[in-house]
Amino acid sequence: MPTRSTKSLAYGYKDDLRDQRYRWAWGRLHDVWHKHVRAKAYQAELDWYVSTIGKDPVIVPLPASERYRFHTTWTPA
Repeated sequence: MPTRSTKSLAYGYKDDLRDQRYRWAWGRLHDVWHKHVRAKAYQAELDWYVSTIGKDPVIVPLPASERYRFHTTWTPA
């Protein structure tokens, strides 16, 4: 399943996205909030996103090499 990523969201959605376990990918080809969504959870995630953000997400290819870089620190939520 592709990674969902969002571009150009208002700063006010930052906490909502973090609560939903999106991660911020900065300093890459795209600076985006992203989340890997499995097929079974896709519709529920899309419904949450549209009801919270108010528009459909932009989905861009974001390979693992762009999602996880050595200078990014991962901490469990």
